[in-house]
Amino acid sequence: MKRISFILFVLSFSLFSGKINISILRIEPIGLSSSFSRSIDNLLQNEFLKYPAFTVVERDRLESVLQEQKIQLTGLTSTVGAVKVGRILNVQKIIMGSISNFGGRFIKYILTIKVVDVETGTIDFAITRELKNKEEIRRAVKEIVKTIVNKLNREIGKVSVVKGNTIYIDIGKNQGVETGELFTCYSVNLIKDNSGRVIMKEEVPVGTIKVVAVDDEGAKCEIVQGRPATGNLVKPGPVTRHEKGKGIISIKAIPENAKAYLDGQYIGKTPLEISMKPGDYILEIRKSGYSSYRGKVRLRSGRKVVVQKELKRVIELEDLFGGGNIPREKTSPSTALKRAFIPGLGEMYNGNFVEGGVIQFNTLLYGALAYLYLSQVSNATDERDKHNPNSTDYWDARDYYEYDRQAKTNMLEGIFFAGFGGLQYIYSIIGSYLDASAEFQHLSYFYISFGGAYENLNVQTAPDRSFSSIFNSTIDDINSQGLAGKFGFGFSGKRTDFLLNILFSDRIVYILLSGNLKFHMGKKASILISSLFSINQSEPSGFDWTTETPTSLVPGEKIGIGPGFKYESPRMIVEVKGFPYVVGSGWTFVQSGTWADKKYLSGLKGWEGDLSLTYYTSMRTGFRLNMRYSALSDAYPEMNDAGFSTIIDQKEIMVNTGIIYRF
Repeated sequence: MKRISFILFVLSFSLFSGKINISILRIEPIGLSSSFSRSIDNLLQNEFLKYPAFTVVERDRLESVLQEQKIQLTGLTSTVGAVKVGRILNVQKIIMGSISNFGGRFIKYILTIKVVDVETGTIDFAITRELKNKEEIRRAVKEIVKTIVNKLNREIGKVSVVKGNTIYIDIGKNQGVETGELFTCYSVNLIKDNSGRVIMKEEVPVGTIKVVAVDDEGAKCEIVQGRPATGNLVKPGPVTRHEKGKGIISIKAIPENAKAYLDGQYIGKTPLEISMKPGDYILEIRKSGYSSYRGKVRLRSGRKVVVQKELKRVIELEDLFGGGNIPREKTSPSTALKRAFIPGLGEMYNGNFVEGGVIQFNTLLYGALAYLYLSQVSNATDERDKHNPNSTDYWDARDYYEYDRQAKTNMLEGIFFAGFGGLQYIYSIIGSYLDASAEFQHLSYFYISFGGAYENLNVQTAPDRSFSSIFNSTIDDINSQGLAGKFGFGFSGKRTDFLLNILFSDRIVYILLSGNLKFHMGKKASILISSLFSINQSEPSGFDWTTETPTSLVPGEKIGIGPGFKYESPRMIVEVKGFPYVVGSGWTFVQSGTWADKKYLSGLKGWEGDLSLTYYTSMRTGFRLNMRYSALSDAYPEMNDAGFSTIIDQKEIMVNTGIIYRF
């Protein structure tokens, strides 16, 4: 019985001769309730019913038939799905679209309506309206429906006046005519039988015209080719005849008026058709503000190839910082989850290519660092075992303690890197799954910074049993400071931050690497899990190898993980991080007779605090200030208890500032 009722419905619907049969699918709500979008469904339905030239499938009947066919109307947003429904209902056009909660200061909603041709399976055109408030929705729907009606119902106009190369036609803005659009003019031959009855109407293309100016009920055009005459019929789009030995390439784009190129040569604006010799061509479709399309077209003699592409809007920083929400195409959470097991691929599948690439880079980086430090543990342990802590030889005993400290420190550093890298990997898998269902695109960008830095380092050491009292007192408390240039490169994403700072001068080459995992607490605030890694590629300088003058030091190595907080607005970014457990190394000096040397000593532990303030004077350019303070002390007192000098305390203050530019 259900099958019979379905067949009767389709047959009865197809009997409306001369009318355009349409069905209106549910408007997809993005960031809004389904009841909000349902009101727009009803508005569209009521507006189309005002036009006798259209037959609209009733909502209740539509859902009943689709239920019989076991098709869910909710979530049916793809063109392929719409065409499937249209063919079941035997309609010519499907009306579909979305309403998104843009949430900007001046624009609250974005309404997009698409018209899908069921026969060709392509989008005829799309109309978008930006709305300031709810009150504008009714007016916008009315205007959109009128535009759709005029576009679908304006198949025939007439040439009213011909003045030289100028043509005036009797259709205009009210019929959806736009400047730059191409029309074909036809002469009409009426074929009659012997009794004078018209048995056939033959339309012969006589020319192509282009619209140069539009009024409400008429348009001014210029002749592109042919010789149109007064009274000729006018139909939208150019006509392209099949020439012997050639084929036709038909190009359509959403939005319209995109530039089309074949093998790098400009051929016109879409929609258009062009007759070409058989062969392979590279087609490009470009429009400012949208991503370009590039693909191969294979054309055969006597064939027509139709290329129809919906160009994706290019999202600029200004779009995201402007306070609005940019809708995105949802992806499959299960597919994103599966792909995310390979670092970064889940986010790339979701369309977040940059963040996916950063996740890949960070995972490889932290994995490589973990392997590097953990592999050094066995080397340091082997070297330690070659020495005796109870040896009467000073250097033999000292080397034992130094290698022992290095092995323990490298173990902790490797665990830190492995832990943070593993945590980021797990978080990226969860994030990929969640982002697949996200309704809006998220903010992500790179940035670079240039400026200067001030660094102050204070190191206090314990006395050594073999050093002279003068040397011990010389290195007991050393304070070193200086200025440096700074270059920074970073990335800020939805769940991941990355920053590389390089400080450089004639005294130091200091590399600071940090990363954040962001757990959002609303739109602007985030709780952070942060990593810290800093290493200096230079050595102490400024002493002359005597026992009395070593007074210049440089920072050592620091590695840590800790919590933080970040506040982000379009103009202001505040970031506070604390690292309660930091392990590191530092430089000190040793004495042997009449000479002194520098030694790199592991085995320090302590904490570090970090404060960053960024203010953007424009959407892309601003100023950044960063302040760091760390306090490390001796983590393994066994060496000092044995009478060897160690670093008791190492305190460092670093301030860097400069200009920042994001892109």
